[in-house]
Amino acid sequence: MIRVVSTILILFFAGALFCQPFVGITLSHDTIEPGDLVTMEVKLSSQSPLNKIKINYSPLDTIENIAMNEDNTLMNDGRVDVEWIDAPFVKPNETITIDVSRDSTGQYTLSQSLKFILWDIGAFRFPLPTYMTMQGDTMLVRSLQSPLLFSLIQDNIAPQDTTQLVHDIHDIVPEEKNWLDYLWLIIAITLCIAGLLIYLALRNRKQQEVSAIEILEPEISIPAHITALEKLQHLKTQRPWEQGKVKAFQEELTYTIREYLEGRFGIQALESTTNEIVEDLVKKDFDSAHESTLTRILQVADLVKFAKAEPTNETHEAFLKEAEQFVIETKEEETDDVE
Repeated sequence: MIRVVSTILILFFAGALFCQPFVGITLSHDTIEPGDLVTMEVKLSSQSPLNKIKINYSPLDTIENIAMNEDNTLMNDGRVDVEWIDAPFVKPNETITIDVSRDSTGQYTLSQSLKFILWDIGAFRFPLPTYMTMQGDTMLVRSLQSPLLFSLIQDNIAPQDTTQLVHDIHDIVPEEKNWLDYLWLIIAITLCIAGLLIYLALRNRKQQEVSAIEILEPEISIPAHITALEKLQHLKTQRPWEQGKVKAFQEELTYTIREYLEGRFGIQALESTTNEIVEDLVKKDFDSAHESTLTRILQVADLVKFAKAEPTNETHEAFLKEAEQFVIETKEEETDDVE
């Protein structure tokens, strides 16, 4: 009894397998060079009616390169460069519905040809398209099988020597040279010499003119109070304290006063402290009545520079006015030369 049941089951499954559609994929080449045209044949056959077949080609949009690099890493570094030339789809992500007809042998067959060009090198595994068919009340889904495709570069290609492709008809005959061939060089040398002579002449003439001016014109010394008043007037016009440049204003103001003291009284004021300046002025023809004004101007500047004090705008204007008055009252009296 067990043998009978086993035989029936074996016959049943064999019949079921016999009724299953037979699918195969073949490639026109197994090894190619980049840029070669390859044809993929998709063939399907079945003993039982298949009606409409839906083939999904979307896996072909992600072809894999399974070749290995020297460091045992996959050569595939992204999308494979493949160009579909002749295929039943516009883009690989489409699903095509096809009617399967019965041939003269009584089988239901489907044959499709896909042509493509592969531009990369390596060993390529094609992600398999799938198909679906309605057979009675059962939905059958089968994967189409595809072999590997190798894309290699020939290592026996020798570079072509293009230097031997073109030859002269006759040997080149050198032409005898004459003085005209060197005319451009003669002109260039002449122009350089002329330019150098003109430059030397103009420089000598300019030096003579400068020497004559230095001899004829005596050196004019500008009084210290004139220079100081011009700088103070510039500060009054610019008003830097209104632009937030308080420290720069005070530094310029005290520098102008110190420079004036050096020129007017002949003391070392630029590098001296306030007390040292006052002590040196006592030895000169300096009116002590102006001592308090001078001390106040210099000390306020020191507070701004070192103690970061922030005087008001009115204070800046007042000190600038006091500085002008100090220079005017302490300037050297001008005397007219009597012939």
